[in-house]
Order: sequence, then C-alpha cells, then structure tokens
Amino acid sequence: MWIDVEGSPAWDTDVEWSRLDGAFRPGSKGAFKLKGGPELRFELDRVELLRSYTNTVRLPGLMVRFTHEVESVDKRLNVVRHGAALSGPLGWVLAPFLARKLRTALQIALRNMLIQAEQKAHASARKSDIVAAA
Repeated sequence: MWIDVEGSPAWDTDVEWSRLDGAFRPGSKGAFKLKGGPELRFELDRVELLRSYTNTVRLPGLMVRFTHEVESVDKRLNVVRHGAALSGPLGWVLAPFLARKLRTALQIALRNMLIQAEQKAHASARKSDIVAAA
C-alpha cells in the first residue's frame, strides 16, 4: 500500500491527492496536497521494500522527515509504525503546534491503512478459497 502513492488518499484522509514522479526508490520526488492546505513536495530518502521507507518534506526553515516501518513479529503478527520528525530553524518554534496535528493525522492514517490492508487480505483469502474449491 505504501508504494501506491497515488492511492494513499484512500487511507491518508488528510491528503487530497498525491503522486510520485518516478519509481519508488531513494531520490525519487513527488508531491501531495493537503485537504484545505498547500501542495507540498517530498523526496524518498530511504527505501527497503516491504520493510520501511522515509520521505522528507522541505520548507523554508523547516524539514519534516516521515518514517514508515513494518516489523514482522511472527507469521501472524506485524507491527507497523508511522512517525514524523521536525528539524530546521523553525522546527522548535512549530513543534508544539505541528506535533499534535502530525500525531493525530498519523494515527488516523495508520488505522485506516491497517483496516484496508486487512480487508484486502481477507478478500484475497476468500478469492483463493473460491479458486481452490473450483
């Protein structure tokens, strides 16, 4: 679901649209538009397919690095984490305001993403059962 950047507004409901200009790999750039907010550019910094990635949004005086990780605990359990770190000259000024907003937005997006991933997994399992029974 992470590499489907254009589809991310389905689970990241604060985002109106998003796009990636190139492959899902370090150095690729893209943009997204926040609902009721500005269009922002980002760059993929680090990508470990099926494990994690980071992307950075740079603004005058502020850099926001978003982290996305999945850790396999066992065959049936994965832990997924989304995070954000603020830095730059305005980071400490904006942190109290942005931290709350980012935390809430990331929690909602993560919950939505997990619900949709589970729905897709169940639909795929049902489809496999139907094919196996045929």
